[in-house]
Amino acid sequence: LRDPEWGTEMGRLLLNGVITESMYAAGKRWAEQAAKYQGVIGIFPVKSSSAEGGSWGHEPDPDSPKGQEIVGKDCEAMERYFEAEAVLVGCGAGVRVTVRRVCEDGEVPGGYSEVMALRIGLLRLAAHWGLTNERK
Repeated sequence: LRDPEWGTEMGRLLLNGVITESMYAAGKRWAEQAAKYQGVIGIFPVKSSSAEGGSWGHEPDPDSPKGQEIVGKDCEAMERYFEAEAVLVGCGAGVRVTVRRVCEDGEVPGGYSEVMALRIGLLRLAAHWGLTNERK
């Protein structure tokens, strides 16, 4: 239990048996993809030392080979996020919001209905990403 991850709400839910390991993995993956998406659109700027260009800190020209590589990675990150978000939207009312609050913000689910919404969303994401043993 020395890993700081276990101090998170998702870690607590896993340790208490509220979510399964595949749901936990889906929640972590959702949080990572959401953070990448937010970095791409500039909500929470993510600076990479490889893209900063030394001490100047300017983004490379989008028409340059390095710029095209970054644009391509950004587009891929956005598409992966949109696909996963569509899975959550298809789960019904409240699921997307609950998954975002718990996985991204570390909030505690507020009652049984939110726990169920979280479980539904994470289970569907786990199936979407192939994190379960179940076949699609």
